[in-house]
Amino acid sequence: MVSSDSLTGCANYHARIRFDDAGIQTWLLRVPRVTGFAVSFPVPLAEYLIRSEYATLILLETPAVPAPRAFSFGIPSQGADHGVGVCFLLMEELPGKPWDGRGDPAKIWSGLAGIYAELGKHPFSKAGSLSVERIDDPPLVSAVASDRFVCLDPYDPFDSAATYYARLGRALYPQFPANAYLVYLFLRDGASATILFDDSSDNNEFFLRHVDDKGDHLLVDGDCNITGIIDW
Repeated sequence: MVSSDSLTGCANYHARIRFDDAGIQTWLLRVPRVTGFAVSFPVPLAEYLIRSEYATLILLETPAVPAPRAFSFGIPSQGADHGVGVCFLLMEELPGKPWDGRGDPAKIWSGLAGIYAELGKHPFSKAGSLSVERIDDPPLVSAVASDRFVCLDPYDPFDSAATYYARLGRALYPQFPANAYLVYLFLRDGASATILFDDSSDNNEFFLRHVDDKGDHLLVDGDCNITGIIDW
């Protein structure tokens, strides 16, 4: 049964799917907003973001990270939307409520530090976004894409942080070319001046991190325990 108590965020619609079997947890149907007043994505970018989030959630089943389980996704351009007509992601709904900054921040940060320490055990050789083409594909580092800046289309993964930041600066805010160029210069100069971003260094390992970690991506219970991290 699709529940009437749907959820609408800035970038996605969500519908709850409840099952008659009490042993099955509630699922969420997540649909990117391809039209909207505040946020709208080009359809190809929305489809890529769905495949990327699915791949990320599949990978997060291995480390000890409280992320939702992903069950399936649908992509209309691949003829794999099962008649829904829009791209979507099927995943479990985790318990807890978005953290609003209240409670015990030290406990929250301590729990989050443990989660990032776990992610630090799983480095990648390239900077990019995880993605799959089909349901059964293994997650691989592919083109970078993000809904944080909306206009950021997918572009190739990178072998070094220096090339990543230099390319990122050129991709941001194309509708504001003068400001975008100043951001590009800032990122380029900062990257070239820091040994961590030096192509000749041995520090070009990359780690999974949340693209929009402003706080409400953390789900917590009444005792400020992190019960989940969402919106990957």
